[in-house]
Amino acid sequence: MHKIDKEKLSKYFLISMGIFIVFAFLYGILITGPKFRERGRYTIGVFNKFSATKGGGYHVFYTYSVNEQSFRERGSASSRDFNDNDIGKRFLVKYVEGEEDLSNLLLQYPVPDSIKSAPPNGWKELPKWAKER
Repeated sequence: MHKIDKEKLSKYFLISMGIFIVFAFLYGILITGPKFRERGRYTIGVFNKFSATKGGGYHVFYTYSVNEQSFRERGSASSRDFNDNDIGKRFLVKYVEGEEDLSNLLLQYPVPDSIKSAPPNGWKELPKWAKER
């Protein structure tokens, strides 16, 4: 390949990556964000495992149930959000009612042992015990 072709290819690649990042950011703000605000509910999930990403963050894998239907999902987190001892522990999960597979594991809200289960369709608001944290 000629030098000019490599430069053009690099330029187009960088522009494409920039457009993708802007699109992903806007999708989160304009599409996903309102769904969580308008139809968000809370349930209990189990933090199953994590794996490092190429960008320095982590994928976190978790499971939860809503109305007797189980979900296995993956989210993103920073190493400051959790440690190895958190694997197998319960945390709140915020999900979108009607799109129950759209969710976030809330690592800042560990579920106390005194809470045995969530209502079948979750809590409409952050539970009182979580607000008191």
